[in-house]
Amino acid sequence: KGVAANLGLERLRALASDMTECLRRGDLSGAQARLAETETAYRRVLAALEELK
Repeated sequence: KGVAANLGLERLRALASDMTECLRRGDLSGAQARLAETETAYRRVLAALEELK
């Protein structure tokens, strides 16, 4: 969450934060759903960074 926030990656930060909150509440199915979304957002960030090379 912190690195995403420092880099201005708000969508990734928000998803990671939501996933953390789900885990704190014991909502494993919610956390799994957020994990899938977070992985997609992370892949998009990686692809964008690759384009900058």
